[in-house]
Amino acid sequence: MAGAGLLGFAAATQRHALRGWVSYTIAAALVLLGTAVAYAGGNGDFSDLMLVASAGVLAGWLIWTGRMGGTGRATPDHAATPVS
Repeated sequence: MAGAGLLGFAAATQRHALRGWVSYTIAAALVLLGTAVAYAGGNGDFSDLMLVASAGVLAGWLIWTGRMGGTGRATPDHAATPVS
């Protein structure tokens, strides 16, 4: 379900400025769908591999998405620091 949701999310947000993020979202969705297929197929070794891959890919996607801050671009680290 998460993989299908990410594919729908990527399709809904295809803007020129976010092309790299949309591509990574599609890749994350495909990895999650591959994990679901591996579990459905009952292949233990492949499902273990896909579980590790999906954890890494999803963590990267969450970090990238969180750093965008709603602007479509990564925010610099000093932007969140108040000026004294």
